Amino acid sequence: MLFAASAANVKSFINLRPFVRFQDVLASYKLMKSLNPEIVVPGHGDHAGRSFVHSSLAAFQEIVALARRVHAGELDAEAAVSAAPYDATDAREPLERALAQLRGALD
Repeated sequence: MLFAASAANVKSFINLRPFVRFQDVLASYKLMKSLNPEIVVPGHGDHAGRSFVHSSLAAFQEIVALARRVHAGELDAEAAVSAAPYDATDAREPLERALAQLRGALD
């Protein structure tokens, strides 16, 4: 059993504090995945199985990939929000934070 606490939330992205970097979030999901937990207790929402960690990692990787495409000029921000793995309300903040990090505004 893995108690993920606020490192993972059901159907939403974690609360992104100013000091949180995307590479750290990805590393934490990869660590959780490597532990291969049978049961995961997230910070918010019902407990889940190991597929929760896999899908959370994939969703966060997708946000990072979309932000990179926006940063490279391949995609506009609204299209990225629409293509995100969650609804616009949940996707907008992490996309904006990822873009700010790519631009060096959070370093």
